[in-house]
Amino acid sequence: MVNDVLNGIIAKLRAINTEKVTIYTDEHKQGLALPCYFVRLLNYTMERVVGDRYKVHFYFDIEYHSASDNAVTREYNEVMSALCLQLEFITIDGKLERYSSLSCEIQDKVLHTFVEYDLFLRLVPEQIEKKMLLIHHHGVKE
Repeated sequence: MVNDVLNGIIAKLRAINTEKVTIYTDEHKQGLALPCYFVRLLNYTMERVVGDRYKVHFYFDIEYHSASDNAVTREYNEVMSALCLQLEFITIDGKLERYSSLSCEIQDKVLHTFVEYDLFLRLVPEQIEKKMLLIHHHGVKE
C-alpha cells in the first residue's frame, strides 16, 4: 500500500518535469544528479474505523534540490506551484485519490513539500479452508 502511494507521487513528479530530473526514494550521500527530488515517507498511521475498515494516513516529504546555488527563489516558486497543482490527485490502483493536506517551505536552500493522503482500507480476513464433510454414525454396539 505504501509503495502504491509512492508510485502515484512519482508518476506525478515525472509528469511535472519535461526536462530530466532525477527522483530518489532512497538516501544518496554523494554523487547527486541535480536538479533532483527526494521522496520519503515521514509518518504512517492506521486507525480502526468500524469492524474490518481502517483509515490509513500517509505523510510524505518531497524535497526538491536545485542545480543552481544562487537565485533559486523563482525556480522554487515555479516548482512549488506545479507541485501544489499536480499532487492534488494521484492514481492508486486505478482510482484517483485526493490529498488531505499539503504545505511547502524552503529550508537551507531545499524546497520541502509535505503532503498527506488519507485512504480507507478494508482488511479481509484470510479464508480458512473448509474440511470435507464428516459423517458420524452413532448407535449402540451389540
